[in-house]
Amino acid sequence: MPSITFVVCVEPGHRLEYKAAALFLTMRRNFGSMANAPVWAYSPRPGVNVAPWIREVMDHFEIRHITEPLNARWVDYPLANKPLALAHAEQHCDTEYVVFLDSDILAWREPVDFLLPDGIDLSFVIDGTKTTASAGPGDPFEEYWMRLYDLVGASERPFVTTLLSGERVRGTWNSGVVPLRRSARIACHWRDAMVEMLENDFAPRAASYLRENNLLSALTAAYYGRFRELSFAYNYPVQNWDRMTAKGIAPEHAVLWHYQPFFDRSFRRFAERLDRSRTLADRLRLTGSLVDDLRRHYRRRIGTDEPFIQSLRRRLKIGLRLRKLLGRSKPTDAQAWD
Repeated sequence: MPSITFVVCVEPGHRLEYKAAALFLTMRRNFGSMANAPVWAYSPRPGVNVAPWIREVMDHFEIRHITEPLNARWVDYPLANKPLALAHAEQHCDTEYVVFLDSDILAWREPVDFLLPDGIDLSFVIDGTKTTASAGPGDPFEEYWMRLYDLVGASERPFVTTLLSGERVRGTWNSGVVPLRRSARIACHWRDAMVEMLENDFAPRAASYLRENNLLSALTAAYYGRFRELSFAYNYPVQNWDRMTAKGIAPEHAVLWHYQPFFDRSFRRFAERLDRSRTLADRLRLTGSLVDDLRRHYRRRIGTDEPFIQSLRRRLKIGLRLRKLLGRSKPTDAQAWD
């Protein structure tokens, strides 16, 4: 078995426990030679406890559940869980590689590219859109990114082209799939920088939610000589299956689907059924049925829990139009018009 440990955060909220159950099943079923690799599941915020049923599922799949209060100081920022948990695993596991995976992922193939070649210590997929990245001098987020680079000690200032929107921005990669060479101690660097930033926060309001993602991207610039681009097959936005297929990879050939909220309607129904179940066998059967259904019918299952009125407001861009009319546009509004 390859020398690799997987790290996942498992907490209630946004049905992440239910999504983690589907992730664990597909990892054990589809990861090939890595199917039995160690998986460490973290619940790092004190008082944020998972349900008994998911603990039972984790025991069935031989998932190690870690409840150390690693994120006791910033419980209102759950995305800090990522660097805090991954750094803990990096320090305490004994494998050559350590990989963080978001809970809202489904695994379909063996992730052989996580076994980084000599000279490469980290490998990520380019982010989909500009969001709070900087397009360079004159961008509203440029000063923020210069401070991020200074915080992590990055001398490089690379540019990339975003995966979905095709915009040229300073390097921004998605933090949902994070494979690292453990000996490089990059996760500990990410954690230490995250703690420093949270203690002395300089992120503009528009970028406050994505602090961990932007910080990881700046950190990538600090290790740019040991970085390799990871195929988007490993962080595949299945909700954009048509555009991704046109780029050369159909959903059926992707390694990991990162579906974010776009299967939420299916997971709502799944959660209702699973909550009514009484045995582990029933829960595993329901999870397997959900996974098989999403694999076959993903095009029909794409959809969020967004109320109709909210969906209509978003599709008609009412908020954008109103802010433009009042002269109060946000820095991120320009890309939202695309």
